[in-house]
Amino acid sequence: MTDPASDLRPAPPLAPPPGAVDADHILEQFLGYVAALGLSLYPAQEEALFEILAGKHVVLATPTGSGKSLVATAFLFKALCEARPVSTAARSKPWSTRSSSICALLWPERVGLLTGDASVNGAAPILVGTAEILSNMALRRSRPAADTVVMDEFPLLRRS
Repeated sequence: MTDPASDLRPAPPLAPPPGAVDADHILEQFLGYVAALGLSLYPAQEEALFEILAGKHVVLATPTGSGKSLVATAFLFKALCEARPVSTAARSKPWSTRSSSICALLWPERVGLLTGDASVNGAAPILVGTAEILSNMALRRSRPAADTVVMDEFPLLRRS
């Protein structure tokens, strides 16, 4: 089995600075990260990023391959800069493992993985797991609630 993150190019450092950080500094550092990757943001990504930095909830419904993961990375980075716990949920164990690998490329000591089969670094400020595991944790309150939850796929959200 290959490492799910092996097809990713090395990312430049995206480390939360020490001390209090304002939204402008977070934006500046994240845009520098994006530029170092040789990318530019699409309009939907920019709009989502500004809403996230303003403390708003965001549902980003764009096609596959349109950069939702980059927006999720910005959300996780903001939470780390603000020293807030964050959870990211994927719909299945393979997606959770892939998400964890991607996060660990940027913040290896700050990422934990929780699936039905494994728990690695469960006290980390960023917890990646299946939606079911994170939901059960919230219901049991087995860990202080995360201030932020990033859903990587939201198949249960349907139009009525």
